[in-house]
Amino acid sequence: METEKFEIVITSPNAKETKTVTMEGTLDEAKAKTDHIARENIGSIVSAFATNGFKSVYQKHYLSAIKCPKCGEIIPIEHL
Repeated sequence: METEKFEIVITSPNAKETKTVTMEGTLDEAKAKTDHIARENIGSIVSAFATNGFKSVYQKHYLSAIKCPKCGEIIPIEHL
C-alpha cells in the first residue's frame, strides 16, 4: 500500500478547541489511529484528513461510554 501524510483533527465537544496530530502511513493505519484517539477522547469528534485536503477521509465520534460491571472495561458507544 502507498503511504501518505494525514492530519488527525480532534475537535472538542463544544467546538472551541481543536488539536492536530500529523502522521504518515496508509489509510488503514490512519483509521486505526483515529479510532484509538477517539476512544481516549470520549465526546470529541476525531477526523482524518489527507494533508492539504478539505474533505475528511475517515471520522469517528463516541458520544459516551459505559463500564462493564463484570470486567471493568470501558466500552465506548458509537454515534451513528
